[in-house]
Amino acid sequence: MPHDGREFPTKVDSGGTHCSVRKNLWLVCWCLVASACAPATPLDPSSATVEQVIDGDTIEIRLGGKTESIRLIGVDTPETKHPTKPVQCFGPEASQFMHDLLPEGTTVRLERDVEARDRYGRLLLYVYRMPDNLFVNYELAAQGYA
Repeated sequence: MPHDGREFPTKVDSGGTHCSVRKNLWLVCWCLVASACAPATPLDPSSATVEQVIDGDTIEIRLGGKTESIRLIGVDTPETKHPTKPVQCFGPEASQFMHDLLPEGTTVRLERDVEARDRYGRLLLYVYRMPDNLFVNYELAAQGYA
């Protein structure tokens, strides 16, 4: 199909920042494929308690008597807490969505993949909210926050 020169639709946040819908859709598709590629194996123990939501793709949990920082596998939400980057378009909304999904005290089931930790020392995990078994990684992407 010939391109008529018009841009794809964009969303504008309250600060006037443009976010490309096409870019976000591509990212969601990539995240879904990435999260489905490798089989996950459960952790032992396989459940933990949410202590704090850091941002849209990072939480702190209580696991085995200590607090661990968790980075959700296969999703990347806009930054809100990065030390060298400004708050990104829709970052606060993604963080709020995560707060709504996993309020403090929520029990979660955890599954790991091949790589245990990222370069910042965070555990890399698939997270399922209990007792409804909601796949949090997927839900972030499916709802357009990652």
